[in-house]
Order: sequence, then C-alpha cells, then structure tokens
Amino acid sequence: YRAEGRYDKFQNFNTLTAICDQLIILFFVINGKNIFLISLFQFFVKAFLYIIFMQNLQKKYNWFKFGIEKNNKLIFQILPTSVYYMIFVMGQGLVMQGTTFLVGKTLGTSALVTFNTVRTLVNSVRSFISIYYYSFLNDFTIYLSKYKYFIAKY
Repeated sequence: YRAEGRYDKFQNFNTLTAICDQLIILFFVINGKNIFLISLFQFFVKAFLYIIFMQNLQKKYNWFKFGIEKNNKLIFQILPTSVYYMIFVMGQGLVMQGTTFLVGKTLGTSALVTFNTVRTLVNSVRSFISIYYYSFLNDFTIYLSKYKYFIAKY
C-alpha cells in the first residue's frame, strides 16, 4: 500500500493487527491460560490477517505478486541485503529484550530499575536517530515492491 501512496491502508492493517493481539492477550489472561497458548493464537491470527492482506493487494494491484517467481536470479541479487537487514532488526530486538531479562535475573530488581531507566534514555536518542534512518526505509520498501532491486540495494 505504501508503494501505491496508500499509507492509510497500511496503517489500518497495522492497527487491526495490534488490536487483535491485545484482544487475544486480554481474553487469555482473563481466562487464566498460559503464555504458550497466547503466542499460538497470536501466530494463527496474524497469519490469517496476512493472507487476507496479500489477497487484497493482489486483487487491487496488478503489479503485486506474492510468492516465489520463476526468475530466481532477482531473488539472489537482493538476498544479501535482505539478510543484513533481518540480522539488524533481530539483533536490535535481542539486545533490547534479552538484556532486560539477563539483568533482572542476575542482578535483581533494583539494578533492573536502574538499567531500564538508562535504557529508556538511550531509546529516546535512538528514536530521534531513527527519524533520519526511516526516512530512507520507505524508499527501500517502495523500490523492492516495484522490482527495482539495484536501486534498493544502495
């Protein structure tokens, strides 16, 4: 949707996904279920919503194709860039969430409060810097969706 200039539809889908996530958590917490069941239901609901999302895109936009194409050469050209981006996002998540768990488990609650306060300040700086970074990420997504892999790579 962003490639077509329909950021509102993209944002609506993200909002719908977030609302479904919260409703699942609320329902299972009230009924006393375990975290595994919550995660499982969130996975299936997100998969279902993404299938609907992809079908909607394929129906509305002729250029959008979901799945593996016969020309794998294009995939292999962009694969290193995609893997580097995935590692960056995963590493960022592991650093942010994994360290909180380790600090809380090994150093206790008072050290965890101090750590979280410092981390919040660091995240504020990171958010400010991400304004600059994400101004280019939208172009990256648009170039990928329009099959302009060479431009997206740079």
